[in-house]
Order: sequence, then structure tokens, then C-alpha cells
Amino acid sequence: MARLLERDVPKVRSEPSLLRDPARVLVVLGAIVAIVASPLPWLVKVGSPPPRTMTGWSGLFDGFLIAVVAGALVWLVLNRDVARSRMWLMRWLPPILGATAILLGISALRNMENQIEIWSIEGATGDYQPWLYVCLGGVAIIAVGTLLLAVRLLREPAAIGTSARTIAIPRSTIAWVVFGTVGGVIGVAAAATLIIGLDFDPVAVSLPLLLGTILGGIVGAYLGARLARGIGASR
Repeated sequence: MARLLERDVPKVRSEPSLLRDPARVLVVLGAIVAIVASPLPWLVKVGSPPPRTMTGWSGLFDGFLIAVVAGALVWLVLNRDVARSRMWLMRWLPPILGATAILLGISALRNMENQIEIWSIEGATGDYQPWLYVCLGGVAIIAVGTLLLAVRLLREPAAIGTSARTIAIPRSTIAWVVFGTVGGVIGVAAAATLIIGLDFDPVAVSLPLLLGTILGGIVGAYLGARLARGIGASR
């Protein structure tokens, strides 16, 4: 009996923390920054009473939506089951939500500009507050982190697991990502420019702008990726 009691309990090998992955750390840090800054003042009315302050949770709730997306991203990138999943949707959900956060950030900035135009009719103007840029900075950090996760998925589509090792990326994948990203950015910018040029009412422009930039980004990314593949196939 004494020998049984004195036997060493077999040690369970613990898995490395997901926070050892720099990409996941970037997503978490960016999400925290965006969530904290989202309900704080983004725009202040200047020059005509009554005083008014716009936060990220005012108007069309862009800041609230950014906070929701950021919170979902934190859960996704820190969930070991999601990291191990072989389902296409679960693996690609963080990059998809990262792109959504970028679009919401663009929409938020545009909505603040719309509010300034509305106040100008009243003889006032708007003064941007630092918390707007802090929130957009958090969104930018999220974008970098989710882009790194997307690159790893392209390199290891079957199982990204919990690996925190250095990512070895072939040139073809780099070209695909670079051309796709540039195409997506050009598509978003072109769609936004077109929609803004259609002279929508400032109050009603947000939804067409959001949908148009999503569509433009998808089309641009697809064409950029196809171009990269065509260049690679011609070599």
C-alpha cells in the first residue's frame, strides 16, 4: 500500500498557450484597444448650442458593432477547439471578422464625416476626438493579426493547430496574398468613391457604402488573386 501511495502521478503534458502565437496576440491587443475606445467620445459639436457629443455607440452604432466583432475575435483566437477545427468556416472566421472590422472602421469614419455635414447646416462643425483614432488603431492591429492568420491558413489549410513557429511562406502564396490584398483595397476605395459620388443623402449613405465596399473588396481581392495565379502559371 505504501508503494502505491508513493508512486508518482504521471505528468500530463500541457499544450502551449495560444498567446505564444504573435498573430493571436496582435488580435487580442487590437480588440482590447478597440473595445475600450468604442464607447468614448469620438466627435464633439462646436460653434452652435446645444453642445453634443457623439460616441462610437451613438447614431448607427459603428463603435458598438466594432466592439461586438472584436469581442467575438478574442473568443475565437483564444479557443483551442476553434484553433484545431478542420471546418472551413471555423478556420476562416477570424480573417473574415477582421475584414468586417476594417469595413466597420471605414463606415465609422464616414459616419462622423456625415455628422459634421449635418451640423454644418446648423451653423456648427465637429471636432474629432482622439478616441476615434485610438479605436481605428485597434482595428488596424486586428487587421494585421488576422492577415497573419490568413497567411498561415493558406500555407497550412488542413491544420493550423496551436503552432507558434515561424511561418515558412512560398513565393506563390506571398504573391497571392499581396495581389489579393492590394486588389481588395483598390476595390474598397473604388466602390467607396463611386457611392460617395452618387450624392446619397448623408444620413442614408452608410448602408449603401458598407454593402458597396464589401462587394468591391471581394471583387477586387478575387481579381488580384487571379492575376497573381496567372503570373505564377505563366512562369
